[in-house]
Amino acid sequence: MPGKLQDPGEITFGTALAEAGVDLAVIQALMGHEHVDAVAAYVHLAPTHVRAEFDAARARQPTR
Repeated sequence: MPGKLQDPGEITFGTALAEAGVDLAVIQALMGHEHVDAVAAYVHLAPTHVRAEFDAARARQPTR
């Protein structure tokens, strides 16, 4: 989002919702953004959270 300063409160809010598993479309509505791309600019996931979600998804996959 060039030219717009990001509000730390919005970053915290968006990130907390995303880490809780809230759908991006719902976060978009709650934050009042017109496009989901704007939401992505406010969500800053920690690498450990991303890894934990990846590992959890892999654990749910059926074994071959």
